[in-house]
Amino acid sequence: MGRAEEIQYFHQLCADWVRGRSNAIVVAGPVGSGKTSLLREVAGYVREAGGLFFSVAATASEQAYALSMIELLVRALCAAGMPDPWPPGDVGAPVAWLRQDPGGLLRRVSDAICAFAGGRRIVIGVDDLHFADAPSLLCLGHLIRRIERAGILIVLTESTAHERGLAGLHAETLNLAYCHHIRLSPLNRDATATLVVERLGGPPPPGLLRLCAEAGGGSPVLLHALIDDCTVDDPVPGPPAPGAAYRQAVLRCLNRCEPQTLAVARAVAVLRGAAKPGLLGEFLGLDPMSVRAALLVLRDVGVLVSDRFRHEEGRLAVLSGIPADALAAMHLHAAGLLHEAGEPATAVADQLMAARDPAEESWRVSILNDAAREAVAAGDVAEAVAYLRYAAGHCTDGGRRARLTARLADARWNLGPSGADRHLGELHSAVRAGLLTGPDAQVPVRLLLWRGAFAEADDLIRSGGRPPGAAPRNGTLAELWDVFCAREHRGETKTEIKNEIRTASGTTGAEAHGTDAAWSPLDAAAMFLHTMLTPVHGGDQALGDDRRQPGLPVEGSLSSLVSALGLMLQRGRLEETANWSRRLVEEPWIRRVPMRRVMFEMFGVIATLRLGGVEDARELIDDVLSVVPAYEWGVVAGLPLAAAVQISTELGDTRQAARHLMHPVPAAMFDTPFALPYLSAVGDYRLAMGDARAALTHFLAARDLLARWGRGATVTGWRNDAAAALIALGRRDQARAYAEELLSRLEGRRTRARGIALWRLAVAGEAAARPALLTEAIEVLESHGDRLSAAKVRAELDSLGTDTAPVPVRRRPFVRAARTPSEPAGNVRKATAPGTPRLPHPRWGELTDAERRVAALAADGATNRQISDRLFITVSTVEQHLTKIYRKLNVRSRSGLPTF
Repeated sequence: MGRAEEIQYFHQLCADWVRGRSNAIVVAGPVGSGKTSLLREVAGYVREAGGLFFSVAATASEQAYALSMIELLVRALCAAGMPDPWPPGDVGAPVAWLRQDPGGLLRRVSDAICAFAGGRRIVIGVDDLHFADAPSLLCLGHLIRRIERAGILIVLTESTAHERGLAGLHAETLNLAYCHHIRLSPLNRDATATLVVERLGGPPPPGLLRLCAEAGGGSPVLLHALIDDCTVDDPVPGPPAPGAAYRQAVLRCLNRCEPQTLAVARAVAVLRGAAKPGLLGEFLGLDPMSVRAALLVLRDVGVLVSDRFRHEEGRLAVLSGIPADALAAMHLHAAGLLHEAGEPATAVADQLMAARDPAEESWRVSILNDAAREAVAAGDVAEAVAYLRYAAGHCTDGGRRARLTARLADARWNLGPSGADRHLGELHSAVRAGLLTGPDAQVPVRLLLWRGAFAEADDLIRSGGRPPGAAPRNGTLAELWDVFCAREHRGETKTEIKNEIRTASGTTGAEAHGTDAAWSPLDAAAMFLHTMLTPVHGGDQALGDDRRQPGLPVEGSLSSLVSALGLMLQRGRLEETANWSRRLVEEPWIRRVPMRRVMFEMFGVIATLRLGGVEDARELIDDVLSVVPAYEWGVVAGLPLAAAVQISTELGDTRQAARHLMHPVPAAMFDTPFALPYLSAVGDYRLAMGDARAALTHFLAARDLLARWGRGATVTGWRNDAAAALIALGRRDQARAYAEELLSRLEGRRTRARGIALWRLAVAGEAAARPALLTEAIEVLESHGDRLSAAKVRAELDSLGTDTAPVPVRRRPFVRAARTPSEPAGNVRKATAPGTPRLPHPRWGELTDAERRVAALAADGATNRQISDRLFITVSTVEQHLTKIYRKLNVRSRSGLPTF
């Protein structure tokens, strides 16, 4: 039972009793601490020693009846042969005698028991003494003071939650030399482990000891309940968890406490994290000292740690014990109290929702709206959706309901765009009716743009007019309209509408970064994602100090992080982009929000792919498409699908690439910049399949789109793709012309596009100029971190030593990089001579394919950087693989790796 020390002490006192010495023992402890079990242990010892054990238990239901507990004890002794000490008369005679001659009655009972004990071994046990009536306590105290020479052992158990009611008895008895006081404290971890092992008769299942230590609180009653829950015949799959037995044990312990303590426990369950002593006192109408005393009792009982429940199941059990009407009233009272105390809006909103309050009062709707904004900022978008859905469902004002619905749709979009579409009809009507204006009117427009319904978005912008403050901050709606709605339909008035939106937002055409001077597909895509990630309710909130990212060149907001990563990627800072993408995705406020997560992860996909980590990139893109499937991406589907197709093509997995291409994309996507990477990836796939003519068609389709948008002068990358297809078709002159035209447009800027153009020019041009062009292409590509392309160009350069004929450029599988320029040939040693048998490690099979490749190169003496270059993975990925390899193979360093 985990009370070895206490039991040993009891045995010593019982041994004194066997030798004829009297003792009185008061065992005090929290509810559920094992006092009754200890009393049973004493009873067993007494019977084995041949003594007589007389036990009674006081109960709260009989506390109002005078002498009820002593009367039970006297009856038990009389049944064993003790002469009846009660005065003769009717049933009420003892009580009457107590009133007339209390001292006489007490002496009669005490003398009778002491006389009966002469020559006998008697032990009297009283359980739950704190429930005894006052006259019985008086009589029991009189008996204890007269047993010194009677050879009687008296064992009393009491709850520490009721010590104040027993103060008189303690004052009269505990000063006696033969009276002993034992206080049972909660079991420590070692005692808890001992109890679990003794109960199970062997080692516990994984996780049970930890659960018992955390949820049991050192209470034997709760610990036994947890063991019962985890050793049922049909356990729930997964780690051990509290169940019905634990919930019942919590309620049983609390119902045995004082009513005031139970009330505090219920208040803590309702107030949750706001359950501070001052607030609890105000909630219950109690003084702070009484609240603190009750909290100490609840901690001793084992249900609380600090001011919260040890386990959520315990809190839910307490709530289940409150009648439904009373619980709703408590939640509503808590909401008002927390609101007045200035607690976070989410805490107040949780109480309102739990109370099922109609939320018609203005402050309640505002609180739910504020709570949703706080939840979105923290990444708890599902909570925000619940707040807004509740508020919108109970709001009777048309305009306010429309705004709440807009914000609800905006929040739902973050969980999955299709979930927000259900609100489009209502929002569309609200805009036309003038109920939805200002920034909230952006929501249906943005949803329509995401779906590719550009004409509807155009009409909605027109129908919404230009109410005061209607346009979004920084003119983002104007920019979106510029990029995604600037088509041939209604072309005669599109400039007027763009100007109207920009004027309303306080920006000009020159201020919008969607102008021809700075426009690129990446800019347009980043701007679109930036706008979609910016919550309309409350604007784009600044990050708190706990969520700022040291070292990242941005101190602002969520969308600022998107902009910063887009700028890093555009400038070729690929390792930095990949590292920040990985770090940001691990942040809970990003990882818990599907759309945020995949947006940031896409930066990592593109950066990792260009760095040459093709397999790592495949893992990332698979994760992206598992979190948000392709059909949820709307017109943006071209971005993840292009990456997935390109990665599969690079790995030579053309079947997987074909499967990705089977996903339907909206026709409207081809009116957006997201069509450009998609067309490029499809062309690469066709080129890898040997169909250069189809590849050229896709590459030139990108050219035609750009020409239709009037962007042909600023976007030049399609020429590199077309040149690759023309070289494969043997039309090298035309390929060379495209490459030279691109180089002239770049005007000497050392961009990634320039590096690839030099590669195309080298392959399509004269053999004599080829080495210099390829060398320069490698330098340019490596300066932008594009190791994948640089490795392909290096392979082209290496092939010139044996074959100087022009080699057709094809997007073929390329998962092995050539050595880096700084690495001399033959730098990596050979592990074994040709023909030497391999020495497999006995745990080699535990490694993944990627880990085996890293292990083999590390065993050959390659540095982390060299492994990174050869396998197209980042240095940090190499380090992670090596850490897992060392652990799996049980080695400490490279020197312990086996040779292969």
